[in-house]
Amino acid sequence: MKAPQQSPRQERGSALMAVMWIIALLTMLVGTAALLLKEDVETINTRSDMFRARMLAEAGLAIGSNPGVKPDDVNLLRHEVSPGEGYIVAMHGEDGRINPNKLLMSDDPQSRGVLLNITRAWGLTLDESQIIIDSLQDWVDQDDFERMHGAEKKYYNTPGMPFNRPFRSVDEMALVRGMSEVERRYPNWRDWFSVYASGTVDVNEASAEVITALTGADPVMVQQFVSRRAGPDGIPHTKDDLTAPDLATALRLLGVSATNAQQGSTILGVQSSIVRIESVGVVGNFRRKLYAILNRGMPLSGAGGTLAPSGPSGAGISAETPIGAPVVPGAVMSNAPGAGGATGGTQILWLGEQDVRGDEGSMTVPQRR
Repeated sequence: MKAPQQSPRQERGSALMAVMWIIALLTMLVGTAALLLKEDVETINTRSDMFRARMLAEAGLAIGSNPGVKPDDVNLLRHEVSPGEGYIVAMHGEDGRINPNKLLMSDDPQSRGVLLNITRAWGLTLDESQIIIDSLQDWVDQDDFERMHGAEKKYYNTPGMPFNRPFRSVDEMALVRGMSEVERRYPNWRDWFSVYASGTVDVNEASAEVITALTGADPVMVQQFVSRRAGPDGIPHTKDDLTAPDLATALRLLGVSATNAQQGSTILGVQSSIVRIESVGVVGNFRRKLYAILNRGMPLSGAGGTLAPSGPSGAGISAETPIGAPVVPGAVMSNAPGAGGATGGTQILWLGEQDVRGDEGSMTVPQRR
């Protein structure tokens, strides 16, 4: 029995359906390929923008690292290479922060009183302060003798703790007994410290909270001092700043008593040779932030002083060395006339990278004149 044959009209209908299915399939394949290609292009563009933002941040960091550059050199530190692309560099005196190692390991009998003022400023009780101070000192000393309120191996019950050496980072302080309570009461405690600071706190750079804790000055007087040093425009590190020329003047402006002034004279100063440089590269909506902590061998203001010898011979990098090349902390950048690896230069203490908030580096970058 023969199978029924399709009429020519039915055959044409079947062929048309097949063609439509093929067209739909090809359309879907082309659309998918286009979407994947678009994603690849966007990924490449994103990576390119991020890479370019980092390169701009490195360029700003290299410029800010030069000992001849001052914080108020706006045309050097804020530059737009093309519309929406540029770098913004900020310079801060690292000596505005407290070096915890210098304070904890000091033989000065007044150091404990300073530490007590700091912990009490965080809202801790006297007993809590004693525990934290003794525990911090037990952490950095080289013996296993436990102070009256301190903590050694028996308390931590963890191999290798405490480290019995100076802190290598501020975050390491959070491992010490009692610091979890500080974290709860005063989360911003890390902003008070730097293991790279010289140990002499610069009152022209320190925050109002740090100055109040170290000097015992009235908070109102301290706030007036901080506002005054920023000058009429209220912006630190600009040409109209009114910083204290010497410690005696600073303490007088703070209204510090003779007793507190004598105590403060051992840990306070008015200059920073250790500098924190933060550079943000901007490309459209992308930002990359690099920062370095340097010993430039001269005050941050750039007024007076000469480059001090720093770093071992042969440990330096020249001005021709790419900023992105690996650099070992302690190396010397010979980027100033007459500066050499063994005779002077900018000593690199630390290089790092940080995430950037959405609003950071979003200001207009002026064209260089």
